[in-house]
Amino acid sequence: MKTISASSAPGSCLEAATVSKGYINNNLALPSDAFDLVSEYLPFHDTAKAMQFAPSIFVPTPQLEKSLIFYLAIQYLPLRDLSAMAMVSKSSRSSITTDVVVRSAYMQTGNRFCSRKSMEELYNLMSGHKIHIPSPLRLFRIATGNKCEFCLTTRIRSVSSWSNGVFACWNCITSKRKYGGCCLSKAWNTGYVRYGKNSNIYDCVLNLPRNVISQQYGKKYYLWAERRTVTGELVGPIIAWEDIDGMVNSIMNNMGKADSSISADDYIDNQINTYMNDICKAPAVDEYNEFNIAYLTVKQDVDERTERANREKIERSRLREEKKRKREAEQQAKEERKRQREVIKQVREHDAGAAAVAGTDAAVNASGTNAAADADVGN
Repeated sequence: MKTISASSAPGSCLEAATVSKGYINNNLALPSDAFDLVSEYLPFHDTAKAMQFAPSIFVPTPQLEKSLIFYLAIQYLPLRDLSAMAMVSKSSRSSITTDVVVRSAYMQTGNRFCSRKSMEELYNLMSGHKIHIPSPLRLFRIATGNKCEFCLTTRIRSVSSWSNGVFACWNCITSKRKYGGCCLSKAWNTGYVRYGKNSNIYDCVLNLPRNVISQQYGKKYYLWAERRTVTGELVGPIIAWEDIDGMVNSIMNNMGKADSSISADDYIDNQINTYMNDICKAPAVDEYNEFNIAYLTVKQDVDERTERANREKIERSRLREEKKRKREAEQQAKEERKRQREVIKQVREHDAGAAAVAGTDAAVNASGTNAAADADVGN
């Protein structure tokens, strides 16, 4: 371990902070919020973030600097190149974090994968903590997929608003799959007798913020049919069709063991949270931050770039219009000068012609006068 020491400053600095190996000692006065970043062992991608946040504070060794440059560079690789890099070795595959995949997928536009659309739909569900968190490699497969991952026949381009956060086609979500197996969604009908007996509790469960209802038609709520795993990890919504009855039964069966000091709403919330943690294996809310922050960061970055590009485009258009108006004004001035020269030339020609006519008349008159004088002299 190496340390970064800091000079004392009232209320804002600490005496010393210990960070992960790879850093060089710096005698700097660091604010307390900077020490919050470096006081714990930082994972690799968090170290890269820290470098971006305060490059003057974090001075890496040459070896770590090369790794950080590599990490920052792969975020801008196209998906196809990122896929090829992931197949090189285990170390390169471990470099593909959620940040890398989300940034690469969101920044790719005009490709055949429609990866930005997939990231947007996943964020709509992840921001509500409604689905199991996909691993970086699963995110990568979603971003580069072109066929339904269940029937493996129907071509699709992205995750859809009705696909429950999985790369599935409409037929697999809504009906029996072509090559066998039940559909991925199932209707939970509020016309069931058991719903009528405990409608208030069922309504609490059905309207949970973390419950994904793909479609609702009258009394039917279309939910995730059953918990599913793909390549060993849970996918899709956290709450499945069977969990609606499971949560209600858990609430009803443990009602006699409830603490009389808590309210009914708190008891129901506690039972639902316990069931979701134990049975549904629901991730903690904090675990969604990595994807959500990565998405919002790259979205803000892309939006700022787009806005800046639009401003630059507008400015270029304005400059082109100004240049065009300037050229038109110069052309008009040039034509005006040409017209004036033509007018001056015509005036000069007219004056010269008039002068020539006047000279001719004068010569004729003079010759006439001379002839008359000669005649007088002869007489």
